[in-house]
Amino acid sequence: MVLKGLLNRFSGGEVVDLFSTSTSCKVAAIIGLLTITFSVAFATSPDILNVVDWRSTNGQFVLATFNLAFGSGLLWAASSSRFNYALQILGFLALVEGVFYFFAPASLVTTILEWWLVEEITLTRIMSVMFGLPVGAFIVFSALALPNQGTEKSADA
Repeated sequence: MVLKGLLNRFSGGEVVDLFSTSTSCKVAAIIGLLTITFSVAFATSPDILNVVDWRSTNGQFVLATFNLAFGSGLLWAASSSRFNYALQILGFLALVEGVFYFFAPASLVTTILEWWLVEEITLTRIMSVMFGLPVGAFIVFSALALPNQGTEKSADA
């Protein structure tokens, strides 16, 4: 209830619930919630990333697949979202990153991931909170239906 009031205040209008949005916006909201979840999980316990061996070719393909899926989902949802250009930019960046991880040599990807996940773990945790949480919240907020877009309101109501 409080969250809906805050969203109404900052969005400049009535916020329609997520269930009345398009399918593509629901996918974008799930991507935003996953971004928030990954950010919180990584900030609190960076060892969670050791579930996948990022130094292997399989880990590199997992990373590329996540980025390609997130980027495709954001591009798909962009046209029916509140901030379509912002989601297009985020989706394009995720696609570029996914293509990079897919085609880059394993030694280069390992070097990059070693720097972020081993040498600069404190910086990575801080960046996860400073950027991951706001970007995830922005994606979820973008996926909420615009007033009078998600559901048809009758003239009687």
